[in-house]
Amino acid sequence: FTIAEDSPDAEDLQHGTAVILYLKEDAEEYADTPRLKELLQKYSQFISFPIFLEELQNVDAKPDDDEYPPELDDKKDDDDDAVQVDENDDDSADDADEKKAKLTTEQVKTKTHINIERPLWLKDPSEVDEKSYNEFYSVISHSYDAPMAHSHFKAEGEIEFRSILYVPSELPANFMSKPGEDSADKSKPHNIRLFVRRVLVTDVFESTLLPGYLSFITGVVDSDDLPINISREMLQKSKLLDVIRRKLVRKALEMFKNIMTSGAEDENGEDAGEAEGEAAEKPAKKEGEVHPYVKFWHNFGRAIKAGVIDDSSNRQRLAKLLRFKSSHTDIKNPDDITSLDDYLDRMKEDQDYIYHLSGENLEKISTSPLIEKLIEKGYEVLYLDHPIDEHVITQLPEYEGSKFMAVGKDNMKLGDADQKIEKERNERAKKMYKPLIKYLKDKLGDKVSKVKLSTRLTSSPCVVSSDQYGYSAQMEIIMRSQAFTDPETYKHMIQKAKIMELNPRHALVKALYDRVVSNPDDPRTETLANLLYDSAIITSGYMIHDPSDFLLRMKTVLAASMDVDPDVPVEDFDFPEEEEEEEDADVPDLDGINLDGVINEQLDNMKAEAAAAADADAEKEEL
Repeated sequence: FTIAEDSPDAEDLQHGTAVILYLKEDAEEYADTPRLKELLQKYSQFISFPIFLEELQNVDAKPDDDEYPPELDDKKDDDDDAVQVDENDDDSADDADEKKAKLTTEQVKTKTHINIERPLWLKDPSEVDEKSYNEFYSVISHSYDAPMAHSHFKAEGEIEFRSILYVPSELPANFMSKPGEDSADKSKPHNIRLFVRRVLVTDVFESTLLPGYLSFITGVVDSDDLPINISREMLQKSKLLDVIRRKLVRKALEMFKNIMTSGAEDENGEDAGEAEGEAAEKPAKKEGEVHPYVKFWHNFGRAIKAGVIDDSSNRQRLAKLLRFKSSHTDIKNPDDITSLDDYLDRMKEDQDYIYHLSGENLEKISTSPLIEKLIEKGYEVLYLDHPIDEHVITQLPEYEGSKFMAVGKDNMKLGDADQKIEKERNERAKKMYKPLIKYLKDKLGDKVSKVKLSTRLTSSPCVVSSDQYGYSAQMEIIMRSQAFTDPETYKHMIQKAKIMELNPRHALVKALYDRVVSNPDDPRTETLANLLYDSAIITSGYMIHDPSDFLLRMKTVLAASMDVDPDVPVEDFDFPEEEEEEEDADVPDLDGINLDGVINEQLDNMKAEAAAAADADAEKEEL
């Protein structure tokens, strides 16, 4: 640049400095007023000093006074005033019209204040009301819905910055999608805007300021410690951004906790948000109103579950935010959910495990035979009905010292006292059922890896469980549904990992035992044994591997119960013909009937009834 003395022809600045930019040929778009306004509003919207954009506007101009009659002066005070022209004087009217046509427009320079919005995050949280927070949210999110919660804080330490974070009222449609990943727009902005000294640096990051499971959060971050005189690419590789990222995640989780507690006091007797300089929304709960965190969970529960899987450093904090359906809740009420902390409070004295069962839906899980004994003994079972739930639990081997126990696995145990009682009861039946167990293992072959007496059944004859390290029924269905899964890689494990458990006190098991002892070579005994296994596969949530064999066995049993030979070929035979009904059978014979007389008689009866009713009304009025 050059510095020179101000020329006499230059604009009189009075004070300050004039910076003149000369645009290259390929940069003509920056001379376009709408483009300039867009850039200023995006990057300099919160600059502390005012920014004005000068533009030309067309306004009405007056001709010279000698050519412009006073009667055509601009109507400033009264819009209803009209031009006074003598109607009888045609020459005067024509002259006035000719002079009025000389009115012209001219271009005038005007200045528009661009950065009207004030940086709300620079204020103290105690000085900002709820309306201001909501209005600021509308500015940065372009949404007219009020946010569910917000957090306004100042962070200090390695780096100092201010920030306002918002939780939207609903989960965005593009949740968990990276900018430009699923569209042609590679510069799609994130929901977090990074400012340096109130100047927007970027809202598109190579590595986001928030992890993917928190991508629904909207907000701003402003720091005076970040360098602004380097490229945005170099800034994003700064280690200071990692510090900001960790603190933002921590504050976001605290904001979720504030929604969960809804104004409850922490251990120090201070409000959880105010204790750390936050201003978080804590709506009051009215009678009959759904708790705010229930609404939050319905919208963002999937995000919290994804965080448990992805964010190992904050896994225990996220675990406190999890919610589940259980045998203690009403499965028909979607708002009736429980936390892991509430589950621990309801555990039995000798209970060491947190029991859970995954399945396709709540109805199937709640009626599964796998949880019969647990429900009877008063144990609570978590219902995992979402496909991601089982992945979440595998990332949480324990919670507050209590381990998780999959009810559908072979290693499921009751409490110490109950487990001891059930084992003692089965010890007496083991010797008796040894022939049946051996028979089932031989006949079922590779379908099962083990047959044993169960300690988990009450009213069902048998169930099928998986090995401790095998796939559960729900996980097996998910694995089979994967687009790029090779069945050969896990086919052997799926076939071998089934364990058949028998209820030694069920009548069907006792009857099958009697048939095995009396006539083990009878084909019908083998058919019944396979059907018993098939029924256990279905009720336990697994898929039948060979539906054609199952259909053949069902046909054999149905034919035997109906005393029909299942091998008789299907033959065509004559069906009985239906008798034709007489078309006029129900039509009455009207010959010899005087229709006019019948109609007149009916009319006379109606008139008589009307007259009697009128007389009765008259008598009532007299009384």
